[in-house]
Amino acid sequence: EIRELEKGLRVSRVTGKAYDIDNNLLQEGLIIYPGESIITEAGGEVVLTADDTSTIHIGPKSNVLLEKRTENLTNGESHTSISVWAGKIYGRVQKLLNNKSTFEINSPSVIAGIRGTTFSVDVSDDGATEVSVYVGRVAVTARSHQENSVLIGSKEKVNLQSADDKTAVIEAVDFSELSIWDKNALEESLIDESKAAGAEIGGNTGEDQTDRLDKMLNKINDTKKTNSESKNNSGNNGNNGNNENNGNNNSNDNNRNNGNSGNNGNNNSNDNNRNNGNNGNKGNNGKGNSMK
Repeated sequence: EIRELEKGLRVSRVTGKAYDIDNNLLQEGLIIYPGESIITEAGGEVVLTADDTSTIHIGPKSNVLLEKRTENLTNGESHTSISVWAGKIYGRVQKLLNNKSTFEINSPSVIAGIRGTTFSVDVSDDGATEVSVYVGRVAVTARSHQENSVLIGSKEKVNLQSADDKTAVIEAVDFSELSIWDKNALEESLIDESKAAGAEIGGNTGEDQTDRLDKMLNKINDTKKTNSESKNNSGNNGNNGNNENNGNNNSNDNNRNNGNSGNNGNNNSNDNNRNNGNNGNKGNNGKGNSMK
């Protein structure tokens, strides 16, 4: 029996004014379920937290819909879909452990496939969408051309003007272009990301926030790279250990076989000695008879 559970996202922080689709004020602790929207006013912000500690920061003047969030209790497969119709979000999504799981961000122009990433999605009033990646990778597809996608990595962004836009050009992220809210939301996401990665980023030493974000991001990416290399080396060492054990086993088997051959050789030698002994005895008997 396949059991699928519909799940929500918890409102962990509200700043300024934010409403649901029925114009009710949002409060901390509420659960946003699939089919429910969040609308923020100028100066408003909402932070959503998942049960796996993934977070979504919803910025001012945004309209965001949680379309889908399910988990299969039989095989662990999960699917999340969030639509950003206007405004901006910053997300930090935990790595999806099930290969069939999906986490998608939709806009009027794009579909962004997330697998375990720190990213942002910015949607203009005309539907043009900019997707930026800070940690990990995101596959970005124009909504009308889903057969083609572009993969963007750390410190990269792509801007699609419409659902029909096929001219996605990858550019470098420029932290100096970010607003104060953007920088604060990104810094919070990177602090969470650094804890998950085990990266020691240190505290605020008073340097410019733009420089600090760049240093944090470099440290996180370097730590994740080192962790990945260590994991790969550990796996290779395990394989080498198995090969060494197999070699020892083969050597032991050969030794045992050689031992058996040696024993057979000894047995044959003993048999020959016994035969020679018997022949010698016969010879002695014959000589004795002759001496007589």
